[in-house]
Amino acid sequence: MSLYNAIHGFDPAAPVIMNILGVTPEDFPRFRDAYFDWHSETDNIPKIIILTRTGNRADYSDANEAITQLSGYMSDENDEFDSTFALWSFSVPQEYRERVVSYLKATGKPLSLREKTMRAVDMIGKGIEPIPESISNALQEIFKAIGES
Repeated sequence: MSLYNAIHGFDPAAPVIMNILGVTPEDFPRFRDAYFDWHSETDNIPKIIILTRTGNRADYSDANEAITQLSGYMSDENDEFDSTFALWSFSVPQEYRERVVSYLKATGKPLSLREKTMRAVDMIGKGIEPIPESISNALQEIFKAIGES
């Protein structure tokens, strides 16, 4: 287990996201997490973020190039807090967008790597929070959509 996952765990939506994209964590070198986010601060268009520890581009050029060939790939960038992490953006397939928008509205904007890290530093020794009911309910709706497709 990576230090990132030991501290932050996985986003509760990560298994759903893997299913939606038709991929597994093994399809991404040094996979760390997957989560939903907004395409921009001012729109209602969701996107998928895959977080990998391949921000040091020269060391992972072939593997990173392969990620850009996956269906739905939009863009990638290094994390601004820790540039050894790469953020890979993918479009949410149309058939899941409405439910993912509902999920994002229920859960709020995800924390950045900086925010997660600062929160983890503050929470050390306090234990792990359970998944809030609003997140669990929204994920159930996405799971239902996957089962219907």
